[in-house]
Amino acid sequence: MQQPNIILILTDHFRPDALGKSTPHLSKLASTGTRFEHAYSAAPLCQPARNCLITGKYPSQTGISGNQSPPLGESARQDTFMRHLQSAGYYTAMAGKHHYIDRYGVGMDVTEDDAALRDYGFDYVFQVGDDTENLHNDDEYTEYLAQTGRLEQFREACKKSWSCPPHPFELDDTVDGFVGCRGVRFVEEYAEERPFYLNLSFIGPHPPFWHPGELQHDPDRMPTALGVPDKKSDRGKRAHYMDRCTNIDHYVGRLLDALEARGLRDNTVILFTSDHGENAGDFGIWDKRHFYEQSCGVPLILSGQGVAAEQR
Repeated sequence: MQQPNIILILTDHFRPDALGKSTPHLSKLASTGTRFEHAYSAAPLCQPARNCLITGKYPSQTGISGNQSPPLGESARQDTFMRHLQSAGYYTAMAGKHHYIDRYGVGMDVTEDDAALRDYGFDYVFQVGDDTENLHNDDEYTEYLAQTGRLEQFREACKKSWSCPPHPFELDDTVDGFVGCRGVRFVEEYAEERPFYLNLSFIGPHPPFWHPGELQHDPDRMPTALGVPDKKSDRGKRAHYMDRCTNIDHYVGRLLDALEARGLRDNTVILFTSDHGENAGDFGIWDKRHFYEQSCGVPLILSGQGVAAEQR
């Protein structure tokens, strides 16, 4: 059997129950494959969860139990699943957020880490960091904004982003749009004869929950918070959160269209998940790192060659 291409679409803070009417492309993807109703993060925090994902080991084994931890040791980097895919003949690529190495607040151009990331098992690296982290670090996104003369405008707007003002740019020029377009471009331009593995890793819906244009979700129609009295301000914040989920779904649709246009869809296995969820006001918490269903639960969809269409 021909080796399939593999795409892992990874998100950050994506609750399992954010899938639904607001995410039509992901819902369609789920309908053609298997959706796991009870999937969980190995550690509901970014750096530990992502290192668990690539090694198949728990934080007690990787030694990474919190953000701003030292990176994996050299021997562990040689045993990631990307390394094994390379050994199996795959071209491996990463576009977007990784957080295998934590550079929060250090004031550097994180693309200086590209060689270190290739040591994890990537042939191609395209690094993008979180919104607000790019206030003090540079990456591929800030370089793009600098080239187009908009970096200072973005950084000034970003300082107020936690109050969910309108994003200053069109959707394709937000950080998730930038990552999504890079993934589409990778598929459109891929010319290697060997199969590819692409980790397309979106920044959202990690806070801040800002986005371009008018709010698409009605705050009054948002679910009320669990475990605490509901607040109108929390419903508004949840509406902004869901807008970011919907915007990511838009790029999932464009990625699927690009695969179809290249004739690659039937020979590509697609996985969609998140490093962890988001409490989104439930139990009075706006964060992950708690062992509630909303924050340690993650969406998990598997679709493609040989995958049954069912719910599990």
